[in-house]
Amino acid sequence: MKRMVILAVTAAVILCLGIVVLMQRPTGTATGTDTGTDTGTARNTACRSVPAPAPEAVQGAAGLQAADTGSEAGAPTISGKRPAFGVATDGGFGSPSQWDEVARTIGESPSLIMAYSSFLEPVPLAGLEAVAARGATPVLTWEPWDPAAGPDQTRFGLTTIVDGHHDPYLWEWANTLRSYDKPVLIRFAHEMNFPWYPWGAGTSGNTPDDYVESWRHVHDLFEAAGVTNVSWVWNPQAPTCDSGELRAFFPGNNYVDVVALDAYNWGTTREGERWLTPEELFAEGLRQARELAPEKPILIGETSSTESGGSKADWITEFVAYLGAQPDVEGFIWFHYRKESDWRFTSSDSARDAFEAALSTR
Repeated sequence: MKRMVILAVTAAVILCLGIVVLMQRPTGTATGTDTGTDTGTARNTACRSVPAPAPEAVQGAAGLQAADTGSEAGAPTISGKRPAFGVATDGGFGSPSQWDEVARTIGESPSLIMAYSSFLEPVPLAGLEAVAARGATPVLTWEPWDPAAGPDQTRFGLTTIVDGHHDPYLWEWANTLRSYDKPVLIRFAHEMNFPWYPWGAGTSGNTPDDYVESWRHVHDLFEAAGVTNVSWVWNPQAPTCDSGELRAFFPGNNYVDVVALDAYNWGTTREGERWLTPEELFAEGLRQARELAPEKPILIGETSSTESGGSKADWITEFVAYLGAQPDVEGFIWFHYRKESDWRFTSSDSARDAFEAALSTR
């Protein structure tokens, strides 16, 4: 029964939003800003594999697509078109002015707004309410670490989660979110298949089994607390030629509501790297995601492109068109930060114009 309620909430999240939603990604922090720490080691290469044929739109995935709806008074509306548009800005959940600027720039309000919280923080209730007040759905990237302490943190090791050392904190989050009683997407311990986070494979002795057990522990605790308004987003880094299979990290279909992938086009910003197309970045990950969870909606949890090594404007156009050709990919979240590179879609006039055009014509 609880499972049916959660599935219903996933669909509702989706209806109310417009979506319920590298090579290495820029690292998020607890405050929704960025540490500036460059901890990834994956090279900017990708497998040119032939993906499995895209399936029909996923049963129930219509919940990820809302009808056009208003945002703040006078702001552009949230579009019901697919792929749905989401954004993460460097002000996190405390940056409504940045969300307004994004909406005015492209003529569309985001249906998903994402920010980062660490295991040192309480539930950001004010931020969740601010997002919901705009007609959007909050995406909480929940990171088991101290963002100021680097990748090796035994205090937040995956086995400490499994062994219950953080249960009082987890119960506090579960009870608070149950009382909040509005849809929330939780992206717990993302990009686990690479080693740049404390929960990542190979860091502090972590294994894929440790990750699966920690995910299930957190999920089961929330279920025991009676939380029915949270949808769980399982979000690995899009695999590369030399990375392992995602299957080893998958908690199982009963523990996941949405599957997501992260990938960035780093272009020629680093020695030995090259410009990568959206297909090169995502095709292999989509193939594996469809094999693991053929009935789950798919989101792009984080993405962007640099300007170095090619045309960012053309990349944006290709990206939105590529997702539009994947019936089971319901939306994406753009990493609108200026960090190792200027990842914002406003990094140039041509990129901004391409982003606006791509969304308006999808």
